[in-house]
Amino acid sequence: MDKNFTGCLEDTRTADAKLKDWQKDVALSILIKWEEKEFGSFRTFGIRNQNGGGTCVMQTCDLICGIENFLEEGKFIEFSADLYNFRSNASAGMIGVNALELLKNKGLTLEVLLPSMEMNEAQIAELKRSVSDNEIAKIFRINDYWQLPFNVDAIASIMETGRKNGVAKPVMVWFAFPRTEWTSMPQIGTNNTDIVRHSVTAVEYGMMNGKKGLFIQDSWGLHNSTVNGLRFISEEYMKARMIFCAYVNDLNNDWQNKPEVVIERPVLRIGSKGDDVKKLQRLLVAGLEIDGDFGTKTYGAVTRFQWKNGLLQDGVVGRLTWQKLLE
Repeated sequence: MDKNFTGCLEDTRTADAKLKDWQKDVALSILIKWEEKEFGSFRTFGIRNQNGGGTCVMQTCDLICGIENFLEEGKFIEFSADLYNFRSNASAGMIGVNALELLKNKGLTLEVLLPSMEMNEAQIAELKRSVSDNEIAKIFRINDYWQLPFNVDAIASIMETGRKNGVAKPVMVWFAFPRTEWTSMPQIGTNNTDIVRHSVTAVEYGMMNGKKGLFIQDSWGLHNSTVNGLRFISEEYMKARMIFCAYVNDLNNDWQNKPEVVIERPVLRIGSKGDDVKKLQRLLVAGLEIDGDFGTKTYGAVTRFQWKNGLLQDGVVGRLTWQKLLE
């Protein structure tokens, strides 16, 4: 196949370096019950949109970690795709293991603080983390990751092992395919032009029309070739087109019980300006203009928030006010 567009870059490390990767041979100890399922018969989460850029690997990471947070504490979180800017390569797209190592070492910050949705390559490149963004990202790191064999039963076993409240453990899956094949139920064709290398998130497994496979959420928004952002990838298609597969184990969200972890946030008050004020204005959700200028309207919104949450109504955003806002 001739490669035309890729968000998924080939791993150019040496064979010795790759041997140090975390690979997992899955013991199929869980009996998978393969049942017919339909689009919309299971819970899905926020539709992501990479807007033509090469951020699909990071969009997958964001969705996976958001679902992992839901599995742990019942709350889905929208994460920013800004971690893409820390990738090891200068070109568009990411190397899978590089993305997973970034999740482990740097972590994700919140979409509400650093909006990235529907941004193209150039717009994503303009995103810059502040000190508070980096400190928050330390909370949302993974503990480890494992690469998986391209085996639908092995993948389903991992997804079922982590299932909670009807939601399966998510898995990162990559495919290389001619763009014309990428419908809601991709079929292997004979066209070998306009090849795309793309990362998506497997959110459920099941059968359609008697075939085993994975239901995946794409990051192409509500594209007309999906069913509400979903596609069904059959076992046959996986064997022909899959090029990478991995899952993560999230860190436990017990950081708030550890006094040694200190989240640094700037104290803001009337007259403060800059990106941290913009983050404050977004978190207040009070119809404020997001202009980065802490004026009288922002002051009023802060004091109202402090009153509703039993805080001192001084209009100063310090540690306690930040803590309540981020909750």
